[in-house]
Amino acid sequence: STDLTIDTNLLKTDSSNNRVGINQVSPDAPFQVSELGFGYGTGSRTGSGLSAVTVNLYQRTKFKAAKLLVSVENTTDSVFETAEMVVTHTGTTTSGTNIVTGDVYLSVYGVVTSSATQQGAYQTGVTGAGDSQYIQLVVTPTVANKDVTVRVSWQALTI
Repeated sequence: STDLTIDTNLLKTDSSNNRVGINQVSPDAPFQVSELGFGYGTGSRTGSGLSAVTVNLYQRTKFKAAKLLVSVENTTDSVFETAEMVVTHTGTTTSGTNIVTGDVYLSVYGVVTSSATQQGAYQTGVTGAGDSQYIQLVVTPTVANKDVTVRVSWQALTI
C-alpha cells in the first residue's frame, strides 16, 4: 500500500502509479530497468464500419524509440493477427505545444495472420498537450462490421 525502496534505486515500487523500477529511482513505465521501459495497453471496438482502435503507449517526453508486439483479434470471426513494429519520434514540438502525427514514425516489419486478409492497418498518433502527450498506436480494421480487440506490448528506450 506504500512505496518501497531498496538500496536507494536498486528496487523501487511506486504504489501511486503502479510502477516498478530496477536501477531506476523514479520509474516512468509500468516496469523499468535502468533506461528501458516496458508496458502494455489494450483497446477494442464493436459495431459497424471501420472505426479505429487507439491504444496509448508511453509519454512522449520520457521515451523515444520503441519496439511493439501487437495482437489484433477479430472476435466476430475468431481471426487472429500478430504484428511486430518499431516507432520513434522527433522529440520536438511543431505546432505550439503539440507534437503532430507527422513527427512520429512507424515501421511495420512483420505480420502473421490466421486469415488470407490482414486484419489491421497500423498508424501512429499523439494525444494530449505539452509534457502530457502520449504516443499512440492506431489500428484501423481492414474488414468492416467486426468486433476487434487490440493488445500491445512495448519496450522503449528513454530519451
